[in-house]
Amino acid sequence: MQKITPFLWFGGNAEAAALYTSIFPDSKIVSTSRYGEGGPGPAGSAMSMTFQPRQAREQVSTLAH
Repeated sequence: MQKITPFLWFGGNAEAAALYTSIFPDSKIVSTSRYGEGGPGPAGSAMSMTFQPRQAREQVSTLAH
């Protein structure tokens, strides 16, 4: 059976992944990539996040606007 991996896009607000960790019990944010100085987004803001709701693993990305 082929595995399907969802990819969620929150257009400028990758921190929205925290909403999913509050909805699903036993969820956690696994990693966060942040923009650096001179990047396309504000320095320190989340560029992408990987979170794990229960046993699955999802990735969330954002675009600077």
